[in-house]
Amino acid sequence: MANIDKNSTRTYKNNTNPSARTFIACARGLQSLSRITGHALISEKEIEKYLVRRTREMGLPCLKYSNPNMVGYPDRLIVLPQGRVVWVELKSRGCRPSKIQQARIASLRALGHQAFVIDSRAEVDNLINSLKDAVLSL
Repeated sequence: MANIDKNSTRTYKNNTNPSARTFIACARGLQSLSRITGHALISEKEIEKYLVRRTREMGLPCLKYSNPNMVGYPDRLIVLPQGRVVWVELKSRGCRPSKIQQARIASLRALGHQAFVIDSRAEVDNLINSLKDAVLSL
């Protein structure tokens, strides 16, 4: 973080000048408003909400998976007909799974499970389209 004199920034705290507020925000290492709002569309949380909404539209449960004793498993479990499941690890745009997550996904795949890493709405749409095809062919 930049070395800022707190006394000098206090004079700008109540300043209504947008450029002065932007300067202070940048000086303190805070993100710009456009970066924050852009991130809202590609954050893990928003992608997860989108996945849940799309699976709900198909009538499929999309369960949140959390096991405090076994870290690294994918975030969501989509339950399909005939006892099938799909594991989904969600990431913010451009982020990658950690080493333990990669290992868990590899072990699930080795056991014959489908496991996906998704970091965008477009990838959610691709998964949903493939699930529609799979469900229709059952």
